[in-house]
Amino acid sequence: IVAWPDSFRQQRQMNRLQSGYAALQKGLLALQLHDTAGAARQAKQAVHLLPDHAFAHYLAAEVATQQTDPARAEHHLHQARTAPDGDALGLVGLLRAALARGDSARALDLARQLRQAMGLT
Repeated sequence: IVAWPDSFRQQRQMNRLQSGYAALQKGLLALQLHDTAGAARQAKQAVHLLPDHAFAHYLAAEVATQQTDPARAEHHLHQARTAPDGDALGLVGLLRAALARGDSARALDLARQLRQAMGLT
């Protein structure tokens, strides 16, 4: 009886992770199938369930990009950068956005940061 709360909490956390990864997988698939509405639903779910996961924020940023909401996309890319092991992924997204805008100075700065983050300096 004493261990039950810990066991319940661990099982709940495991279910949350599994649901988050499933939402991430479905969202990436929906994105590839150009189902923006479906990808948006799954991205919202993934970010809710996996708030510290870089790929959840990257998915949300890609959805925001398809919905032409650059401010929200940039927000999620910055969130991805703060996630553990998400710095390079966030930088790649920000670099792609800078290139799409034609902001070559920002793109060059981000490319340098990406090289450094990947240990290529």
